[in-house]
Amino acid sequence: MLLVASGASADEPESTATQAAASTSSDVWATFWKHLQIRQNTNVKKDIAKPAFVTLTIPDEGDRTYQIGFGALASVLSTSRVDLDALVDYQRNSAAASLQDVFKGGATGEWRLWSTSASGHHQTAILTYRGNYKNDNVKDSETWQGAIGYTHLFIGAAQQRPLPGDGLRPFIFPNLPRPFGSALEVTYFPLLEFEFDRVFKAKTPEDEGQVTRALGQLSVQLLPAPRRFNELKQQLEFLLSYAYRHDLRDTTNETDDRHPLFTFDANYYPVKGDRGDFGFGISYLNGEDPDEGFERQAYWQFSLKMRLK
Repeated sequence: MLLVASGASADEPESTATQAAASTSSDVWATFWKHLQIRQNTNVKKDIAKPAFVTLTIPDEGDRTYQIGFGALASVLSTSRVDLDALVDYQRNSAAASLQDVFKGGATGEWRLWSTSASGHHQTAILTYRGNYKNDNVKDSETWQGAIGYTHLFIGAAQQRPLPGDGLRPFIFPNLPRPFGSALEVTYFPLLEFEFDRVFKAKTPEDEGQVTRALGQLSVQLLPAPRRFNELKQQLEFLLSYAYRHDLRDTTNETDDRHPLFTFDANYYPVKGDRGDFGFGISYLNGEDPDEGFERQAYWQFSLKMRLK
């Protein structure tokens, strides 16, 4: 009897510990999934999220072509004033005139200078920061990248006029959705940033070196009839973005110091959930983006698209 009793009491803590470990593992994965974002652009989390896309063409004759724009952000730290996310980013295009095949991995985050609330500050400056490794398979180069930038955040209370029931202010605040009745909702994201590249491995010693760039960017999201589409659990959106990069210092053998990029997307999501959207759309790109290894060119693209937010 003593042996049986002793055996049962020894097994019970082990079983409890196993259940606790399984519960903890389940909680970790649930938290990870809840805070995971899948999108195309990952440099700054506050930026208007473009949907990820993958297109594969396998012709009867000729080479396969790939068009991939995939990024993921996973929360590492999140407080009322500080956010830090791990990032993975892969951009590939073998169908365009200038090839693109770039992988990035690292972290991005933001620091809000002060807390916001309905009864306190209605706005705050945000400092953004990023550090990552970049592998460009087209240029056969490896780079350490860093960036620090500025944008500004407003909360909903900032839009209200001082008098109760007096409606919304006419000014469109950045990083804050602005409705125009039931016909349209507008959100825009401005960014000023300095980017730092250290190319430590390349085809030739002349390709290696350091680059410091200044960046000005404006992204805009337009949502026609948002209430109607929400009722249908669908969404129609138009995304516009213009970014201009200027090399302040470049010790590599690159001679192009100016890097403008304009993009336009028209996306329709027949499947829209609380966290994810799935649909299709057209995109237009004109310009170049040295941060993503995108050489100067222009093209249209049609893709299936998805976004996890």
